[in-house]
Formats: sequence, C-alpha cells, structure tokens
Amino acid sequence: MVSNLKNVLKPHQVLYFFVLTFAFTWLLTGIVLVTGSMEMLMNIAVLGPLVAAGVITWLAGGSLRSWAGQILIWHTGLRWYLAALGLPVLLVAAQVVMYLLLGGEEPLELAVLPTRAFALIPFFIY
Repeated sequence: MVSNLKNVLKPHQVLYFFVLTFAFTWLLTGIVLVTGSMEMLMNIAVLGPLVAAGVITWLAGGSLRSWAGQILIWHTGLRWYLAALGLPVLLVAAQVVMYLLLGGEEPLELAVLPTRAFALIPFFIY
C-alpha cells in the first residue's frame, strides 16, 4: 500500500502539494465562516503550506527530520532579513498614507495594532 502510494505521488508531488494546501486551508476557513467563531482556526489555517509540505514529504518517503532541519537553516544576508521584516511595515505605512491622501474620513485607530500583532505570528513561521 505504501509503495503504491509512493509511486502515485512521485511524478506529481507539486500538484498534490497544492491540492492538500488548498484543502487544508479552505477546510479550516470554511469552518470559521460557517460557525462564525473560532478565530484561532484562522491562525492554524495559514499553516496550510507547511502542513502540506510535511505530509507530502512523509508520504513520498522522505525524512521529516531532515526536511524540518532544512527549514530552520537559512543562509542569507542581513538585507534579506530586513526586506522580509521591513517590507510589510512599509506597505502598511504606504496604505495609511494613501488612505489619508484619498480623503479617508474615519479616524485611523493605530492603537489597536499592537494588540492585534500576535495574529501575524503564524505568517512569519513558515
């Protein structure tokens, strides 16, 4: 059974990765939309690509330990770390400026940003 599954997965791993990613993410998102609650599921749903990659690696016969080890080893320069962390901040700032320039009437509540920042943590995990 396992060898048969490996033979099916091998030539189409990328396709199955995308199918599993969308299935996992939209299943959890659908549960949130139907029930109207469980916002924590949305934080888990963004981990769909990470979960799908792990499942496909395991089903294809790869080592999850070596796969996870590769995720945590980054050989990149400081400028890319700055770009990855600074670009979202710059984009939000640009959106606020555009909002104000285009005549946004409601006052912006910037005080809520620190309280909602924890919701961004799952996006930086993978």
